[in-house]
Parts: sequence; C-alpha cells; structure tokens
Amino acid sequence: PPTHIHSPAIGPTLQKMNVHYPLYLSLLFLGISLCLAWVMAESLDDKHKAGKINWRKANPFYALREALKYRRFLLFSGPFFLSQLAECVYQFIVLYTKKRFNWGYVTLGFYISITGICLAVVQGNLRFIVPKIVSENGCVTTGLFGHSVAMSVMSVASKGWMMGLCILPQVRTCF
Repeated sequence: PPTHIHSPAIGPTLQKMNVHYPLYLSLLFLGISLCLAWVMAESLDDKHKAGKINWRKANPFYALREALKYRRFLLFSGPFFLSQLAECVYQFIVLYTKKRFNWGYVTLGFYISITGICLAVVQGNLRFIVPKIVSENGCVTTGLFGHSVAMSVMSVASKGWMMGLCILPQVRTCF
C-alpha cells in the first residue's frame, strides 16, 4: 500500500513540528477507518459465507501440523523462519541508524520511503518477468539469498551511504 511508502517520510516531518502530531494523525486515520468499517455494507454473498466454522481446523497449531505433512513446506519453512527472524532488525532500525550514523528521523524516514518505492516498482513489474526465467523454487531461493545478503550488508555498514547498498539485495528478494 502507498502508506508504507509515504508514512516513513510524513511521520518524522510531523514530529519535527510537534512530537504528538504523528500520534494524532494515526488516531485520526484509525477513527476514519473504524467509521468506514461501521457504515459499509457487507459485500459477500450469502452463498459464499461460511455456514459453520470448524474451530478445530481454525486452530493455528492444527494448520501447522497439516502443513508439516508436505515436503515442500518443510524445505522452505526453515529458511523462511530465519529470514523473518533477521527481519526483526527493522524494529530497531531507528535506534541503530541514529546511534551508528547519527541519522535523524527525517533522514531515516526518507531512507525507508526510498526502499519502499524501490520494492513497489520491483514487485509491480518484475514479478511477472522473473518467474518465466527462473523456476518457482529458484525465485524463493534467490529471494532468501538476497535477503540474507541485505541483512549482512546492513550489519557491517560503517557509513550511512552503505545502507543504500542494502536496498539492492532487498529489491532482488521480491522475485
């Protein structure tokens, strides 16, 4: 969504005006979303609605047990878990870049926005081209490899401009 691209740039800019403005804007959007959800009619036809929910099958542990029966799931679940574990670094990117590179919130916001724009362009265009060249398994493997390279570059970056190098392997992960 476009909010993933614009929000990192808007939030720090508002925060420079007043620390509370990003919170107020978030609450405003939350209120608008709740009002829209309350007044909008349900669009799903009655024939497509679930009649009765089987809570045993809705359990996430049941779903995991069923998924573990498939070899393909087993092959990719481990690397995917490790990739998501590495993704936890993004929760601390504000603190990391502020301490390591003395970045302000605006600089960080623009970095995240540029990363989002690059990812949006790639996901919107190349995701149709690359699977024709590389198999589905090759796309996943290449994506996980690109993500690990990006996390590695991020961990050893000694200058702020090197964080830009992290964008390139992350763009490759979108295939």
